Amino acid sequence: EEDSKALAEEVVRLTGALKAEMGNSNEAFKTYEVKVSELQKKVAEAEEKLKDELKVKGAETREMQEVLRKDRLLKDVKARELQEMLKEERMLKQERLRAESKVKQGEAKASELQQMLTDAKATLQEETKLLNAAL
Repeated sequence: EEDSKALAEEVVRLTGALKAEMGNSNEAFKTYEVKVSELQKKVAEAEEKLKDELKVKGAETREMQEVLRKDRLLKDVKARELQEMLKEERMLKQERLRAESKVKQGEAKASELQQMLTDAKATLQEETKLLNAAL
């Protein structure tokens, strides 16, 4: 009977120790679950923050791409305008050269006509002298 009583006490003691150990394990598991849950929340928050940052960066990138596109278009327009101005300048220069050439031709012709007029006057004067001398 004493053995049975000692055995029963030992079973009660071991059962209590087992329950205490299981309680400690349950507490540790609950603590682990709480920590895992907290980490999952932090990960979810970090993912949301990252998604928001990516959205902002994406919007900023699109804005910068639009600015660059507009800048390229503006440069293209300015380049075309500059090409047109250069083309017009070349045409005006050619027109000026043609006009200068015509002026020189006109001056040469005027000089030639002036010489012819001078020669004609000299001839007329000579013929007038000869005619007056003959009279």
